[in-house]
Amino acid sequence: MPIAKEKPAENPILQDLDFFIEDRSGIWVKQWKSGGGCCPATDEEVVMWNLLVKLTDQ
Repeated sequence: MPIAKEKPAENPILQDLDFFIEDRSGIWVKQWKSGGGCCPATDEEVVMWNLLVKLTDQ
């Protein structure tokens, strides 16, 4: 699975979302920006996140 390197603060579209997904020591985690904590991201969420990052990079 591709690794999303883009951070929400660096991308205006991703910045509008209330969460971001990142790889933490080999585990994909969905982190809520509002301080609601984090949880493991599903495979579908990771795929969609990576597609969104690729689309917004163009």
